[in-house]
Amino acid sequence: MASYLLETYAAGLGAEDVARAATRAREAAATLTRGGMPVRHVRSYLIPADEMFLHFFEAPSAEAVGQAALIAELQVERVVETIGNPTSSRRKP
Repeated sequence: MASYLLETYAAGLGAEDVARAATRAREAAATLTRGGMPVRHVRSYLIPADEMFLHFFEAPSAEAVGQAALIAELQVERVVETIGNPTSSRRKP
């Protein structure tokens, strides 16, 4: 499955907003997966200084990520494919 970054621009968000949006994104991905379209929400980050909210997904297409965003009620500035493995960001000793 490919990896995608969903970008949203939002001013004035905080840690609680990130947690709520990440929960909605995970639930939307689970809904799509149960419906036969495998989508996984990997993580979300807020970059307050840039008013940028980033959500990482694994999905078969950018359109599938867009569907997850719609279900999760996330505003979408753009969805782009990424290269790398977002699930292996932790270093192993």
